[in-house]
Amino acid sequence: MAAQIQKNSIQSIPIQMGTAQASVIQIQGTVRGIESIRFQESLKTLCARSDHSILLLDLEQVTAIDHRGLGVLVAGLRAARQSQKRLLLCALNDALRETFRETQLDQVFKIYPSRESALQDIALDEPKLKVRVAHWSAELAA
Repeated sequence: MAAQIQKNSIQSIPIQMGTAQASVIQIQGTVRGIESIRFQESLKTLCARSDHSILLLDLEQVTAIDHRGLGVLVAGLRAARQSQKRLLLCALNDALRETFRETQLDQVFKIYPSRESALQDIALDEPKLKVRVAHWSAELAA
């Protein structure tokens, strides 16, 4: 059962901070079951087609994730690396943070406490940063 999603759209909002590029992908709802398959397709496409070298997945509005969803994130990390991109995570709620700790995926992914802290850290590495924000929800992908 998918979580209720308030926003059912994908949008990109460019934020100019120079010439380096990053995409913030805000994920909403659940990432499990059939939603995982849809999310995997979206993430794979994003990794392949994005001209941005940094992909930041904002998980603040993710209500649940299962082993398939975790597998999608690992596959996304692999796809990002193959495309010479960095895949970062931010804003995990307490339950997600515990899941990542228990599965030791917190040792695999760079995880930031918030979107703001991630962007600040990225900006230190990439002082001229351009950010695009996109929204993904399971209901949109259906």
